[in-house]
Amino acid sequence: MVRPGAELDWQISEDEPSLPPASSSRRFPGGLTALLSAALLMALVIFGWRLGRQEIERTERELRVDVQALLDLERQALLTGDGDLFFSTLDDHPAWLAAWLQPELQAMLRAGPRVTRVRARDDGLWANITWQVDGRTRQRVAFFRWQGEQLLQTLSAPAYWGERRLARDRWGLLSLYERDEDLIGLISKAVDDRITALCAGAQCRLEALPLTVILAADYEPTAVADEVRLPSPRLIGLDHDGRPSSAFYRRLDRELTAALKPARVRFVVPAELAAIYRQIAADFAQQQPWARIEIVPLDELPADPADWPADIDGAALVPDAALVASGQVYDLTALAASDPGFDEADFYEQIWQGAHWRRRLWFVPQAAGLQLLYYDKVAYEQAGLPEPALNWTWAEMTAQLETLTAGLPRGRLEWAFVDATLDMLYARAFHESNRANEDGQARCQADLDRIDVAAALSWYQDLLASPQQMPNLTLLTPQEREFRFVNLVTPRRVALWVDTPVRYETHRLRKDVGVLPFPGSDRFEAITPLRLEGSYIRQSSANPRAA
Repeated sequence: MVRPGAELDWQISEDEPSLPPASSSRRFPGGLTALLSAALLMALVIFGWRLGRQEIERTERELRVDVQALLDLERQALLTGDGDLFFSTLDDHPAWLAAWLQPELQAMLRAGPRVTRVRARDDGLWANITWQVDGRTRQRVAFFRWQGEQLLQTLSAPAYWGERRLARDRWGLLSLYERDEDLIGLISKAVDDRITALCAGAQCRLEALPLTVILAADYEPTAVADEVRLPSPRLIGLDHDGRPSSAFYRRLDRELTAALKPARVRFVVPAELAAIYRQIAADFAQQQPWARIEIVPLDELPADPADWPADIDGAALVPDAALVASGQVYDLTALAASDPGFDEADFYEQIWQGAHWRRRLWFVPQAAGLQLLYYDKVAYEQAGLPEPALNWTWAEMTAQLETLTAGLPRGRLEWAFVDATLDMLYARAFHESNRANEDGQARCQADLDRIDVAAALSWYQDLLASPQQMPNLTLLTPQEREFRFVNLVTPRRVALWVDTPVRYETHRLRKDVGVLPFPGSDRFEAITPLRLEGSYIRQSSANPRAA
């Protein structure tokens, strides 16, 4: 039986140094004196070795306490849903942060891992941790580094893994690190057995063979057609005897099945687009006969994606940050980077950036749109106002709304301004977040913070509190807001409103209108919210590459 930690090859020899053969006084000058001197010297060596060994063990105990405290803190943050605290314990590497949204890593942490060994190395700490799954011991390697006085868990340590090694088999090539060389026989046989089972019946994609199976030191997948890439068993988990655990073999089985068997993809779309997507799916199936695609109308599923069946692979919807943070969305970054047919240069930069969160790609953008400000020229004329300039400011807009409100009784106007999208509120918040460099010249966009949001909400509440400046639509559902908006804008009852560019002709036929960008300031240009449409893949998908 191999005890947990032994397979990681970190320990130094724990055997005491062997003594030399017994000496005879007839072989040494001085007889007994020389023998006593040798014995004394050996005693000093053993004493020094024991002192050094005790110091190493004491240091390891202290390191185990530090690493265990960090794991306990991570587990507490995960169980309480404290994302800020949890991510503060991790090295700030985008792929590493995203990896922790995968269920396997979270399940390990929820089980309460215990540190069994820690070794200090030049690149940080290498630790062996164990946990229980259905009464069985699992173990994996974990890496940590010091940042000042703070200990952080990090993705990997190149010195631990060693160089790449290749092993050929009849099914293809196994690529792994030196650290995993002792597993070549087990993994090669597992791959061979699974391919044999998959291809024993019909509909095996033999054109995918030979395969290259890659054991990686990270959690990144690949979109390369003839490759299967998955984390080393030392990251997914070994069993008590140091062999790949059932969790590793399940993941290997899933990847091989996805590579060799026809794909079945269930894809959710808004009900009004179902007919269009079914035609797209039929066209795709003709080009890729190995894929079977089922289009599922959105209205046939529960409102919360967390309640959807596990076999739903993806959706023609944009996931919000909460859905991504809950671990329900598949990280597309590595797939996009490794797919030779995918080029981020095909997208406008702002659209491409909008599909990212925490520097990772979470959906594929397919369309984008922004809003304009429309104004009623007659209303401006009746209020005695000149038409607003294209580079107008927030201060000018506020002053114009006050003047328009005062002039409402002269016409049929009911409100000075209306926004059913809340985009004006977003534009104001991001305007507040603008920061300038020390020279005051450059415009630097920053993330929203609570102060920016509070300032924008205060401005918005001031508009709502002023009679006839803006109706309060915030408590209405999106459908109710749209209905109220149409009934205000279609007749001439609003002087200034937010709407899409495609409705320009409709508004132009009803009244004399002009269009404007959102306001800016004398220092910063206008910021207009960009709304994206696209599709994402679910974390539970059995075949993300096909999806």
